[in-house]
Amino acid sequence: MSTGKLSAPCKSLLCSGRIFATSITNKFSTESKALPTKIFEVRVYNGHPQDFKKAVNLINEYLHFRIKYSKLFGFWTTELGSSIFQMLHIWEYDSLNHRLQARKNLLQDKVWQTEFLPQLLPFMQTMDNFLVAPISGSTVNVDFKNDLSAVYELQTLKRNGKHSVPAKSSGNGDILVGTFRGVFGSTDTEYRLWRYPNVDTAFTESWNRSEAAPQKGSSLLLYPAKVSPIS
Repeated sequence: MSTGKLSAPCKSLLCSGRIFATSITNKFSTESKALPTKIFEVRVYNGHPQDFKKAVNLINEYLHFRIKYSKLFGFWTTELGSSIFQMLHIWEYDSLNHRLQARKNLLQDKVWQTEFLPQLLPFMQTMDNFLVAPISGSTVNVDFKNDLSAVYELQTLKRNGKHSVPAKSSGNGDILVGTFRGVFGSTDTEYRLWRYPNVDTAFTESWNRSEAAPQKGSSLLLYPAKVSPIS
């Protein structure tokens, strides 16, 4: 008799407990973070001062062989903030396996391996790379017209817990292209790629952000190279 009463209308603590446990399970399952649909490899090449212009010209000449195998997101030379003889380029992939296949294909490209690399490598001091992905809930924005006057800023910040102060455009011509976090490389780092219509706007907006919300990190002022898909 008592068992029958407990299984009737759901008013007992036991029954309520079951409902509560179910709601907690559903809450956690809906908040699980999905894997990013795109990943980005950032490659940083530091050149010898006397050979830097030759290296840039060489890349302009040969890069069309490289982009057959994966998407070039952007290509810049560094103007301020680090070595002024530095190239920074970002490659977009669907997955690490996609990147692996692209690198395998590149190893089999005779022009790239026998013509391009033997000429480029003597011009380089260091060649570094790291992998990033868009921060959960963020989008990558390239919805703008290319402009030869535009410049970019790569802002590098130490992540404070799960995230730092949220980034947003001021509406004065600056565009937040993307907010990324390190996956392979520095994993406690957030990267923000900004686009500005000109160098003066870049200075003004970078200054205003650092005044409003000081954060530990660094910045690079970047000029789009001739081969860059975005400028």
